[in-house]
Amino acid sequence: MSEANWNSLPRWSVPFNWRAFWRKNYYLLRHGAEVGPRLGRMATLVALYGVNQVGWAVDQVLSPNWSSVGLKGPVFIIGHQRSGSTFLHRALARDPNALALDLQQMLMPSVSGQRVWRAIFRPGSRPERWLARTQERRLGELDSIHRIRLDSIEEDEFLLFAVYRSGMAVNSTPAVAADPRLNRLRDYPSWGEHDRRIALEWYHACLLKAAYRAEVVAANPNRWIVGKNPAFSQRIPDLLKVFPGAKFINLVRDPLEAIASRLSLVRAIWKLRSPDVGEMGAAEVEEIVKDSERTYALAIRDLADMPPEAAITIQFEDLASQPAAVLKEIYRQLRLPGAPAPLPDRRDDAVGTAHEYSLAEFGLSEDGLRRRFAAVIETYGF
Repeated sequence: MSEANWNSLPRWSVPFNWRAFWRKNYYLLRHGAEVGPRLGRMATLVALYGVNQVGWAVDQVLSPNWSSVGLKGPVFIIGHQRSGSTFLHRALARDPNALALDLQQMLMPSVSGQRVWRAIFRPGSRPERWLARTQERRLGELDSIHRIRLDSIEEDEFLLFAVYRSGMAVNSTPAVAADPRLNRLRDYPSWGEHDRRIALEWYHACLLKAAYRAEVVAANPNRWIVGKNPAFSQRIPDLLKVFPGAKFINLVRDPLEAIASRLSLVRAIWKLRSPDVGEMGAAEVEEIVKDSERTYALAIRDLADMPPEAAITIQFEDLASQPAAVLKEIYRQLRLPGAPAPLPDRRDDAVGTAHEYSLAEFGLSEDGLRRRFAAVIETYGF
């Protein structure tokens, strides 16, 4: 497959990964998952696919010029999970020149779908108030670790989760760690070129539609897209094929802290979805630690030769202690237009959240991780 083909776009159909979808759910149903809840979750995803497929086809009829919008950047925030990326993403998105996607825009990215959504969930309307109450009830338990709402800016991996081309599809339950074919969704470098290309072409199309909806070029020629996705740490060469002008902000945190925090978040999500789920087994922990190894190692490798105006590395401690100075340095080094927006006096998304966790909870030792991540610790001086 030639590199030129990475510039094609899905115009009529949504590239849903049915093979992975059926494999995961068949596996879970065979290995003890409750039939009713599992079929309900399957139906929800199939319904979301149907809505997106209809919206995608309607766009091609009613908004055929969506692919002609120009994109500046994008600027990608990468690095290991739990390194301050949510705070930085939302801080950069406060810039009026910046365009970032919230969660519902990623789950339903078509132009026509967003028009319908805005018509139904108008601010102050009864459906909008009902949705707000429902989210508080269902998602409020996660607020101390990571606040998530449909109208909150989130990581771009949700665009790929919506079409089952993401490791998020296997992070949703511990049981699938026993199936190596499903775990492959976490290991992006092991994907074939066709699967990698399809995933990033879909992502590219979704960004173009977001820019089209926002009338980026007409409203502000200096507008640039900012996206956050820890999983993109493993996709830098492919991202540059699709977005030759991309810039990268690499957030780094001591792996001993970041991995424990990541495992704590994954466990909290599992327990929210299935309160009776047990503790993480050694197989689940090992798969996540392997993914962490790839995240650190590939970012170090692929950013090494990039010019300073295209990539910057930020330490978690610096972002936590002096966020305004870090933002100013990002704008200066990456040559972003304008200046960073002032930080709010009160922030919903702290750089570090207050929940407690430890490596021992997950059967890991500090000495063992120091050996496995020795190159990372040496590279960044942890």
